[in-house]
Amino acid sequence: MTVTPPRFYELPRSGLEELAEHRPVLADRLRGSESHYQFEANIGAFQHEDGRIWFGTSFYDGEGLIGVGAAGYFDTRAKAYHVIYDAALGDWSCTALLVERDALWVGLASQPEGVQRPGGLARYDRESGAFTLYDIPAVVTVIRRYGQTLFVGTADGVYALDATGLRHISLDFDVTGSYVAEVTRIAR
Repeated sequence: MTVTPPRFYELPRSGLEELAEHRPVLADRLRGSESHYQFEANIGAFQHEDGRIWFGTSFYDGEGLIGVGAAGYFDTRAKAYHVIYDAALGDWSCTALLVERDALWVGLASQPEGVQRPGGLARYDRESGAFTLYDIPAVVTVIRRYGQTLFVGTADGVYALDATGLRHISLDFDVTGSYVAEVTRIAR
């Protein structure tokens, strides 16, 4: 029996062109000193869907490292990457991902020196290629759909998005030790 060694397909790296287009404020600030920075891009959250491995990129944004946020997929049949760069993702790493028939949902956060900063939730319309951003003020750790409602898990509770809008659901304890659920409407 012959064993074929595994083949590694390196993720395409972003560079100065993507930085200038999708993170223009940072590109302007770094102009002339770009050589002092190293571009970083890793595969963050990912999900398999019918011959494609969808992913969001992840990068450390400090101490001489920079990156440009992106999403996309690796086509396992063609053995090729398709990377989507957009200003909606440019400043952010992917923390969670959900692939649906018509949309790709991406949890966003930045990883500078210190603690992660939340970047909200992005919805990529797979037909039009447009992004919609939802302001979720905590780092998204999981995204799941149950029925018509999208649930977004964070360390600060769960956010629920459906046709009626975005709600924040938090659990706490009252003085007797009983659970108390609080639901706050964020947006319609």
